[in-house]
Amino acid sequence: MASHDRHASASHLKISVPTDPRALHRMRRSLIEARDRGVSFDDAWAEALPAALAGMTGHATREWAEALNATRDGWRAGFAGEQVLRLSAVVD
Repeated sequence: MASHDRHASASHLKISVPTDPRALHRMRRSLIEARDRGVSFDDAWAEALPAALAGMTGHATREWAEALNATRDGWRAGFAGEQVLRLSAVVD
């Protein structure tokens, strides 16, 4: 899977943004389902991360795990119903 290096201007953290969005869709779906079941964010994350990475191997798994973990606070805020600044708005 190809990736593009981007720099988040707000925090100056360099993260690799994988180009295949399926992991994002799986993460979002898993977190929504867990929230609807009344699961805490930490428990939901523990379920959702492996689900998001399912079917990936090697470099893609590491790349996506790093990207998802780097944005965990944003996922937490969205899980809580807070308005979240979109990644595209903070990536150069």
